[in-house]
Amino acid sequence: MKIEDAYRSAIVAGGNAINFAMGLIEGALRRDPEDYMALMYKGGLLTIIGDVAMEAPKKATYQQTGVSLMQRALDASPADSRIQAKLQYVYATTLAMLPQAFEFDQTAYDTLHKLVARPSFATFEKLEFVRSTTLLACLAEQFGYVAEAKTQFSAARRVDQDLAIETYDVWLNRG
Repeated sequence: MKIEDAYRSAIVAGGNAINFAMGLIEGALRRDPEDYMALMYKGGLLTIIGDVAMEAPKKATYQQTGVSLMQRALDASPADSRIQAKLQYVYATTLAMLPQAFEFDQTAYDTLHKLVARPSFATFEKLEFVRSTTLLACLAEQFGYVAEAKTQFSAARRVDQDLAIETYDVWLNRG
């Protein structure tokens, strides 16, 4: 199984799927400690673990470590590259799905805005395109950018209305 597929499964299933994905990620990082995507996926999983942790100290530690790893991967990646676009996607969608209390909505909005402005964004897979544009629409609406929110949500719905609505519902219930 590819790391990307394991990461996607872990986001949905949690539990053992997170452990499996983390094992693949750790193996990739042992082979190449500067593997940008593996660092990003590890940071994303740690952030998600932090979001669901019950104890406040663990929650903060996982979340801070995860975001730090994601920022490190993004900062170290080659600018304007396809890999940086993929990194921006994981970073922004992970932050956008955290509860508002974590205070990453502005960073997620800014990163998603940069991502959808990339010429390569039009070639993203359906899931990535719809999730990105839907989450950008959600955040734009939250910040009062109603016209942008309508434009982005319309773009998402044209590609896959059910996925756009599902993403929106998950975002509304993020805590």
